[in-house]
Amino acid sequence: MHFYQNFLTLLALGATLAAAETVGGRCSKSTQQCTLNPDGPAPLIAVVACPAHEQCTSDGSGCTGSTYNAVADQCT
Repeated sequence: MHFYQNFLTLLALGATLAAAETVGGRCSKSTQQCTLNPDGPAPLIAVVACPAHEQCTSDGSGCTGSTYNAVADQCT
């Protein structure tokens, strides 16, 4: 039962993040890439906004000019 409740919480979090989308789009870290669309509930925890001067790349591989920073564990 706890798993189901946690899943619903993540689902609600995802909906909140989607609704709060800002200009420039949002990218989320998945494995060691910055991706436009999270692949399942878990990566929603790592959603980051692209910097103001950047946008998500058309193929969803990340923010323009951004790469995954393993040391900081985020898209930079």
